[in-house]
Amino acid sequence: MISDLAGTTGLAIVDAILAGERDVKKLAQLRDWRIRASEQTIMKSLVGDYREEHLFTLRQSLESYRHYQRLIQEVDIHVKQMMRHLPGRVDITAKSLPPEKNPRKTPWRNEPPQLREDLYRAFGVDLTQIPGINTLTAQMLLTEVGPDLSGFPIVAAFCSWLRLCPEPKISGGKVLSSKTRPSKNRAALALRMAAQGLHRSQPSWGIIFDA
Repeated sequence: MISDLAGTTGLAIVDAILAGERDVKKLAQLRDWRIRASEQTIMKSLVGDYREEHLFTLRQSLESYRHYQRLIQEVDIHVKQMMRHLPGRVDITAKSLPPEKNPRKTPWRNEPPQLREDLYRAFGVDLTQIPGINTLTAQMLLTEVGPDLSGFPIVAAFCSWLRLCPEPKISGGKVLSSKTRPSKNRAALALRMAAQGLHRSQPSWGIIFDA
């Protein structure tokens, strides 16, 4: 009934259950206005046997979830502090961040605050203007490659390092295989995912990746 148990509605209902609330109507009234399921549907889904061992497990799981969320927030704060120490390639006060191309109504759940601005300052360009590249993809590129790509003299060298270039196997003038070499490079994985997100895009990018 609720697609994301860790969302606003899910956590509100779980907290109420662990606090002793058993009235399904009161629990269903905790639903956020964005939930598609009706109040009656949620009420039916909450009818059950609240056994003590299940409540104990639920409480332990919720505490573990919130503990790890706090640790993730601490990591985000530390990463942001480290990014602030990177040399800036652009003066944001003189050259402001361009408008977001496809703004999301809500940020990605694991997206640190002001990440796009920090990435813009570190790279000197806004990579999110490239179709398929979001802030988390750009952050992955920064952490794996860094803001300075001068070590790669040409694009082909960068693609080869990422192992995104096909490695054709030819015998007798016939191409037997043209697969890319296996790689655990996280930057390459991020770019592959970005390309997959453009597979059905219209008009131009989807045609390029279909080809």
